[in-house]
Amino acid sequence: MRILNEYWNEGGKLQWIAQTTSELVSIPDNVRQIASYGAIACYHHGSKTDSLFREGKLDSVKEVLSVIRDTGMGVGLGTHNPEVIRYSEDNHFDVDFYMLAFYNLSAKGEIYLPEDRESACKIIREVNKTFLAFKIMAAGRNNPEEAFKYTYENIKPTDSVVIGVFTKYHPDQVKENVNLARKYIRG
Repeated sequence: MRILNEYWNEGGKLQWIAQTTSELVSIPDNVRQIASYGAIACYHHGSKTDSLFREGKLDSVKEVLSVIRDTGMGVGLGTHNPEVIRYSEDNHFDVDFYMLAFYNLSAKGEIYLPEDRESACKIIREVNKTFLAFKIMAAGRNNPEEAFKYTYENIKPTDSVVIGVFTKYHPDQVKENVNLARKYIRG
């Protein structure tokens, strides 16, 4: 938060979308802390969401979503599983956006199947809410050019993409990703 505050104090315009810290005892307290630090939106941690879904306890997330709504932040739900989105929509969860991985790692670990991203994009196109799509490059397994092209051809214009980077062995990765995003957003 110190770095963000310094940035904002110097006139920076970056907006912050936060993730709940699922390992804390009180997620509602965590949400209120996030709001006090200036986040514009907050989403329920995807791995925790997926775990609750597998246990048949996903409805318990509604309490946290309500706390997020009460703070005035945008409300999101993170997941790796498109079926969580279907459940959320069918059961009228109060969310403004979804944070959805292109690959469903929630039950099978680091296995990246092409059919997973097809399922993710199908639900993204079906649901009339904003999505923040992530893991589009399958943790470096997909060719970046192909991954960006596929992503922007298969999400809605109101959706965004979250890109993870690891610049240790590839210092120009951020610039290259920005250039690919620009190329395919325009396409």
